[in-house]
Amino acid sequence: MSSAMTSENKPGPLVLDRYELLERIGSGGFSTVYRARDHRMGREVAIKAVRRTDELSDRATLEAKAAAKLSHPHILTVFELAEDEDEVYLVSELVRGETLAECIAGGALSDRDCLNVALQVLEALEHAHGRGVIHRDIKPDNIMFTGDNPPRVKVMDFGIAQLENTQRITRQGDVVGTIAYMSPEQADGRTVDSATDIYSAALVLYECLSGSNPFQGGTAAEIIGKIQVGALPLSRVRPDLPRELSDLVDEAMDPDPGLRLGLKSFAV
Repeated sequence: MSSAMTSENKPGPLVLDRYELLERIGSGGFSTVYRARDHRMGREVAIKAVRRTDELSDRATLEAKAAAKLSHPHILTVFELAEDEDEVYLVSELVRGETLAECIAGGALSDRDCLNVALQVLEALEHAHGRGVIHRDIKPDNIMFTGDNPPRVKVMDFGIAQLENTQRITRQGDVVGTIAYMSPEQADGRTVDSATDIYSAALVLYECLSGSNPFQGGTAAEIIGKIQVGALPLSRVRPDLPRELSDLVDEAMDPDPGLRLGLKSFAV
């Protein structure tokens, strides 16, 4: 599928015989996101096209299909998943708003806002984990604020991490930012379970409260080294926070997944 968009006076490329691509709104190493018009339903949607690679497995596609069936107020709604020889397409609701990454960069979040975001993300994870779906890529760029008043959080890209590429840790560029949110076991290439999502969610809260990701910066190898060493206790970075809160975040980021705080305990 060509990523070129046509002029406003001409129709855009048609995908799956019903979705007209209007503009490209995002891209990564293995995928491109478009704003599109669903001519059958008469609404605008988002389409994520993930390039098929040699590493793409049937298991990854099955997991994406399972994720597409999730239904929760804090999870981006996926309307359809389809594929051809070249790409896998996920058609979802189009959310107009800012990502958590943009809000953190703008310094617009209070501590209470940060806690509300974390609780909504944990609700989404509880729903997904209860249905056997692990996200594997929780980070501020995958958390979107809706335009509602008050804004709600939507977690995006459930089931996408395996689709985009299981070997992406070896890549550079925008992937380095993703590595900075990986759990130690994920960065090591070990098998992951729901504990890896808990770690990443706690790290996102750590960043919200402190203003920065403690592992960001440097090459992929340098970031992985920082992850293995671990972050400074949150109480050292924000001594003004309640100690109980800092301890919860630290326990949810324990390098050993077996000792890591569970989802329900973290959400208390």
